[in-house]
Amino acid sequence: MSNNELIKDLKEYVDACYSESAELYYKDVLLTDVLMEIDAYKQLPASVYSMLYSVATASADDISSLRAWEVLIALLTRHSGERASFLSCIPKSEELCHAWDKFGYAASGALDLNLLIQNRPELRNEIFPDGSIKSFLYSSFPLVQFRNYLQVMLSCLTVLREDENYFSNQQLQFLLERLLLVLLEPRSFSLYDTICSNLAAVVTIMKNRKVSMKATLVKVLSPEMIPDVSCLGLLLLRLPVMNQTLDVLRSVASCIILKRLSP
Repeated sequence: MSNNELIKDLKEYVDACYSESAELYYKDVLLTDVLMEIDAYKQLPASVYSMLYSVATASADDISSLRAWEVLIALLTRHSGERASFLSCIPKSEELCHAWDKFGYAASGALDLNLLIQNRPELRNEIFPDGSIKSFLYSSFPLVQFRNYLQVMLSCLTVLREDENYFSNQQLQFLLERLLLVLLEPRSFSLYDTICSNLAAVVTIMKNRKVSMKATLVKVLSPEMIPDVSCLGLLLLRLPVMNQTLDVLRSVASCIILKRLSP
């Protein structure tokens, strides 16, 4: 398949992205590995990158999601040396932030396990003390797609770390809040490493820009956001001790938690 034929096929796929046979066709195109072998990636229209991101984070088929993510990350890596080129093939920062709604982390805050069991007693025996859950419940949560999303966001945070025109200070505070809360979400326990890598990237940018983390931490650790005090310790336990970048986050969070627990 020549470069022009590949691009033509991909454009046709984008046009038929939501057709009944779209994902089957998509697999046939990507399994050729042509995208991974050619240098014509700079010719690809922005709609192709948008399509890859959409399939990686929203497809109901895990295999398609993983394949799209592999190709997208490979292409983003090729673009990472040139800011303008990289910006042309990633979602806007607003889209990345709004994606939390799609994954069920809108304004609900951290999951209160006691409240969950109270409302759904049948789950009492399915949730382990560390907040993890039995595997049969995974089907109700798009773990693969959420992992792909986090990896794309990590790529953006890493390449554009000093670019205030992409991630604003307000968006960084929003991401810090959401990433901390998701650490307490039982369904995402297998994603802790990826979540903490994103946290470290956000913290690094905020430190370099001298953006305060305290206000966000006070909000996250408040009784309104985390009503169950047992979850406060759980949050600290899930911040890896070996990650020095997160030391300042852990230190400030510990002070806020101690103040909350003081009589």
